Amino acid sequence: MFLRDDAEVRTLKTGSGAWRHSSVEEAIVWYHDVAPRLHRHICYRYGLAQIDLVPAFRALSADKRQEWFRDDCHHSDVGGEALGNLLAKLLLWAVRQPELEMGKPPRVPAALDAGCWCNGKTMRVLRGWLGPESRVSIRKDKDVLHLGEQADWFLLYAGGKATIPFKGRACGLMTLLGPDAPSLHVSVDGGALRRLDLLDHWRHDVHACCQLASACQTCTRCFYWRDAIVLLCDDLADTTHTLELQVEEERTDMSILKRAPCSDLWDRPDRHWNCFGAAV
Repeated sequence: MFLRDDAEVRTLKTGSGAWRHSSVEEAIVWYHDVAPRLHRHICYRYGLAQIDLVPAFRALSADKRQEWFRDDCHHSDVGGEALGNLLAKLLLWAVRQPELEMGKPPRVPAALDAGCWCNGKTMRVLRGWLGPESRVSIRKDKDVLHLGEQADWFLLYAGGKATIPFKGRACGLMTLLGPDAPSLHVSVDGGALRRLDLLDHWRHDVHACCQLASACQTCTRCFYWRDAIVLLCDDLADTTHTLELQVEEERTDMSILKRAPCSDLWDRPDRHWNCFGAAV
């Protein structure tokens, strides 16, 4: 996506809460430099072609930007048609090039994300897995698996516990992370406890690609809620396991947030959102 870097962008901010409350300069660096570099890194690793239109968009005149965009980042019908035609021409040019002489088929390199969830499965977190009663509530919110639908989320508060049975080598939770994100204590099959801080600068087991985007500052210190898969355990034998987690009693340090949260959800921090588990 191209983010306009002209003066008008500073008043148009039409995207998510992350964008509306971010520094314009940081966001421009992310969309014009960091994200393309991330894509180039991945394409280079896997031997893929890439079309980077950011330089072309940056060269557009102010009048042409007004014509091609309806706001700070979304295309008008005219701009969308122009962009589609440009991409079609580039792809047509590419497929008309002579085929390269290939020797042996190239080997696919190891995955960048060792925790890839290919061939994984999801499971509904059940109310009976959580307790005690006083540390659990139910809230209806967006269904992260079915676009546009609602689902019952079990909110597990400080001191609350969950026991999650699963089969596989790794297990995580599809959750919502926001300023109320707690710290968890996790163990598998009665083993050693592992402490996991969910309110931090997008840790690697929450969003692995941010390891490659070290210059990104717009996606840190989140004061809004976002979808995430949190990896709780891995490198296990491919068999049946029991995962136990507890929400830490001690309050999380909120000083890393960009700004104070303002939401009807901000009544009782340090809680974990539970709806779906994921195992592989």
